Amino acid sequence: MGRKYLKHDLVQMVKDNTQNILHGHVVCVYTNCPKCHQEVDSFKLHEARTRIFLVLAENIVNRVLSLITRWKCPFCGKTFILYPEFALPYKRYVLPNIMDRCREYLEDDSQTYRRAVTSDNAEFYHQESSEDGSCPVLAHSTLHRWMTSLSGLLQTMRSALEHIKQKAPHTGIFRKMAALRIPGKKFRSSHREKQLLRCLRLLWVQDEFTRIFSTSIFPKFATMNNWS
Repeated sequence: MGRKYLKHDLVQMVKDNTQNILHGHVVCVYTNCPKCHQEVDSFKLHEARTRIFLVLAENIVNRVLSLITRWKCPFCGKTFILYPEFALPYKRYVLPNIMDRCREYLEDDSQTYRRAVTSDNAEFYHQESSEDGSCPVLAHSTLHRWMTSLSGLLQTMRSALEHIKQKAPHTGIFRKMAALRIPGKKFRSSHREKQLLRCLRLLWVQDEFTRIFSTSIFPKFATMNNWS
């Protein structure tokens, strides 16, 4: 099952990111350009754009305004986005929520899509009502899309595994990944089975990578692999 976050934890994380950027306390953590791969002493902040993030907490889909920074390489002149630790490209929901919900569905054989997007059997309601006055809830199809997106990070996972192997040659992650299976009731095609399996493997690689290197593969490592 996924970890349970208090509302303050994730909402405050997003707010802190905003304040750090506004006060100039954010720097580019890369030593090599993600585009041309040349070693760079420092990158120049190109721009900061606003983005509304969605945070699941206390059965509410909280809307939190924050910023995303874009940096420019002095050599190739290309720009790239430096995602904060809680963000994924093209996703408004924060990464800890996404990974926890995916894990909850994939690691519990009896779990269903609809139950996995609830908390204590209660749905997550959006803060703002729709035009007809109803309160929309977190849809189970959103969870389906999250796992599809995570399953596509094959290059990121391969690179992470290579780093793990070099740092800890006797790691058991490869044996554990080979034994992973997805229950037949969770998919209707071999294509979907492969997607779910890749997503589950990515979650396990993330755990092992964090254990060995004391840091996540998101966002720095994934960015260096072009989020592929």
